[in-house]
Amino acid sequence: MTWSGRELLDCFEPYPGASLTADGTVRIVTTAEAPRLACRAGALHPTGKYLIVEMAACGGESAELFLHGVWWERTGRRIMLIADGKFHRYNLDLGNVDPDDAEIYATHLLPTDAPGAEVKIRSMRFSDLPEGEPSIRFHWAGMGEAFNRIGQGPREFVVSLENQGGEGSRDLEIAELTLPPGVRVAAQDEAWRKLPPIGANDCCNGRFPLEADAPVKGEFAIRLKGTNAPAEAYRGTLEFLPDLGLPKADYVPEPTPADTGDIELGALYFPGWTSTGRWDTIIETAPERRPLLGYYQEGDPELVDWQIKWAVECGIKFLLVDWYWSAGRMGLHEWLDGYEKSRYKSQIKWAMMWANHNPPGTHSVQDQINVTQHWIDHYFNTPGYYRIDGKPVVMVWMWENMDRDLGEGASTKLLELSQEMARKAGYPGIYFIDMKWPEAGTSPEIIGKIREVGFDCTSIYHYMESGGRGVNQYFYHFDDVAATNADHWEALYETGILPFLPNLSTGWDDRPWHGCAGCSIPGRTVAAFEKICADARAFAERTGIRRLLVAPLNEWGEGSYAEPNTEFGFGMYEALRKTFAKEPAGGWPLWYGPEDVGRTARQFRNPEETRRTKWNFADGAQGWHGEAVRTPVSGSLELDLRGARTMISVPRDLCRTWKHSSLTLKLAAAAPEGKAAVRVLWFSTYSCNWRNGSAPVEIVADGVEREYRIPVASDPDAPTIATRLGVRFEAASGAEFRISGMELE
Repeated sequence: MTWSGRELLDCFEPYPGASLTADGTVRIVTTAEAPRLACRAGALHPTGKYLIVEMAACGGESAELFLHGVWWERTGRRIMLIADGKFHRYNLDLGNVDPDDAEIYATHLLPTDAPGAEVKIRSMRFSDLPEGEPSIRFHWAGMGEAFNRIGQGPREFVVSLENQGGEGSRDLEIAELTLPPGVRVAAQDEAWRKLPPIGANDCCNGRFPLEADAPVKGEFAIRLKGTNAPAEAYRGTLEFLPDLGLPKADYVPEPTPADTGDIELGALYFPGWTSTGRWDTIIETAPERRPLLGYYQEGDPELVDWQIKWAVECGIKFLLVDWYWSAGRMGLHEWLDGYEKSRYKSQIKWAMMWANHNPPGTHSVQDQINVTQHWIDHYFNTPGYYRIDGKPVVMVWMWENMDRDLGEGASTKLLELSQEMARKAGYPGIYFIDMKWPEAGTSPEIIGKIREVGFDCTSIYHYMESGGRGVNQYFYHFDDVAATNADHWEALYETGILPFLPNLSTGWDDRPWHGCAGCSIPGRTVAAFEKICADARAFAERTGIRRLLVAPLNEWGEGSYAEPNTEFGFGMYEALRKTFAKEPAGGWPLWYGPEDVGRTARQFRNPEETRRTKWNFADGAQGWHGEAVRTPVSGSLELDLRGARTMISVPRDLCRTWKHSSLTLKLAAAAPEGKAAVRVLWFSTYSCNWRNGSAPVEIVADGVEREYRIPVASDPDAPTIATRLGVRFEAASGAEFRISGMELE
């Protein structure tokens, strides 16, 4: 269905700033008090993967559709506006919505995040395919690595583009490139000018080498040509630095810890960089986030020592490390393994941030006993474990999950059970810190409940709020965070109910992992973070609260990071050091990375399986998995279809889908009524959703093996780069499939 005119206006509750124009267009003038339009119950039920909106906005940066029943608690789906007052066709990616799920419906529409701006909507409709011509914009451009020094050879330059349009482009090229004097392209021909194809609702990165003979810093400008190329040039700054002349090192040089006096700085750490899937979307969608350590493999002791060196040299004294335990199974423990083997572990303490966001029904009293005994046996007795008032510290992600699994009041009983076990083991108890939800909540009722449950202290993972300044709760600027972070501490302090760790926000922008369904806080700068640090210092001196917590150092996918990287260099760490530490008489230690002393950090290497293009299943499933896969598998992949659809998938090493023509399957199927179909899907790095690679291909389901060739990128919704290949089977429940071979041609 397409809504326009009066039909479109009737989709929403009466809104004082909404009316119909003479040509039937809906005209909306938003207000600061009620910028969202409330949808009438059931009026907008998704029947496709995209909401196509034809709209003209005179102001604002973003529009958002809010859904009920989709993806945890964050239900927004965002588009970035072209606020020129002209009509544009926008493709609002709804994610993997199921049109058969009656619980999914739109609740509100935010047509613009600029109060008082005029918006005109010509029509809205749901579609399985994006629509409209390409809409290309620059995401970012700059040197691919944090530091580029003379003598290191050619260094990579990256041009990162986004396309919100419904069609792709294959003819984009760099028409003009202006570089600082002395910098040149290190290529033999002009092929570097041609950019990779970019699909509908997709992204791409062009990469080429630059070199210089002497240190230089200056402005660059890039202008593109091709179908719907951006009209304006992208401008920025690049720098080639002098060689530091440091001697080669046999290992990470000894740290020189910063002196922060009686202020104790801690930080949160995410130890999740253990798989190809963690890095791939970041590499493609946010190349500016590249760590100084590169796309590292978590757990290498030398890598941990670099992290320790930089952390203690900016004043950080302890880390709260995300720690995972679900029904007796640990996950993401590689960083701790590396820490125990590291040379400089004695220079920084650590404690658990128990990330107990497990599936429902996975925690029991026995689990609590087991997990506490593991803490006592393996962590509490180590010299590096962090304590407060002599008690080993455990931060808990969400105590409510204990009540969810075991009933109201269970959390209090489980915490006391752990306390008793710790006391019997010879400790004065456990210092439990609650990861407070909602994070922005500061009311006495919220804090009082946390104390009642049995916690000694509270804190949050990150301050992800605009303090009421942002109209769109999922899109606002980091300046709003910097301006109101201190207000959050003040409100918590005024309750006087529990001690708390003031949280210094390091930002948030989780588009690489959640696409338009997450929260994006753009505009982060070192200067804004310096303001947060200065406010924290002043707050500590005024209140006597001397223990502070820096938000995550390395949430590269969620956009909350301070470790040295391409975007900010050592800027975030320098802000901490400059604010909280006393400068030594001989000056600050020099910031530098492994390459400067002849070392290399161990990089994550995608396993060979992710580059495979042929599967014969001689030694098992060969990376393919899904609920329908039978085990064991020997010589073939056998599937049982439990519903009308099932999908199997396999990881891919940033697969350029346009370089492949088809997927050949040697397949035998048996299905009721002898009918079945199969189609190819890809997991998109840009929208973080499954996208069709082909239309359904009918297969004969009579039990006889046949060969089927399925095009892999013929669907208009196919992305140009994907991180997973999927095959979806459609048939009546009870169908069986046997695949003896597959080949991606």
